[in-house]
Amino acid sequence: FLAPLLKVKLDKGDTYFLSPLAQTVQCMHVGNAPFALAPDCQVPEDTRLLGGDFATTTMDFEKRKKFFSKVSNLEKFTYDPRLFYTFDFYNDKININDFELRILGKKFDLAAYLLGQPVRVLARTMNEASGSGGYAWNFEMWHEKQTGAMCSDAACDTVS
Repeated sequence: FLAPLLKVKLDKGDTYFLSPLAQTVQCMHVGNAPFALAPDCQVPEDTRLLGGDFATTTMDFEKRKKFFSKVSNLEKFTYDPRLFYTFDFYNDKININDFELRILGKKFDLAAYLLGQPVRVLARTMNEASGSGGYAWNFEMWHEKQTGAMCSDAACDTVS
């Protein structure tokens, strides 16, 4: 199921893939307190605190994604800063411990493809009319497998 609201711009110096967070994430958990995270934990889908169509039933991730694939449904909801949101971004496909992408029954070493570049994880607010917005969060993640690709041989010798 591809994200129907995905916007893609491929242009020299200005490339992006933009998709509504509530439609894109694999799992979404909304709570009154932070969700206890641990390595290899499974984030349970629980969106009842969003209210509206979600208030009376636990909607599975496929139904949530389908629901939020319509702009008219997205417009009914906002993120409440008093609640805690936990998102699962492709944990079923990316193994951070081994820095591998696992799809189609195969494993791909991400370091070999990223060539020293970080994995960038971000969420933005977006004003549809102006096409601009701010960052909800924005961070870059490197893995220890990449340290050799990030520095010259002389500099890497001193980093052990």
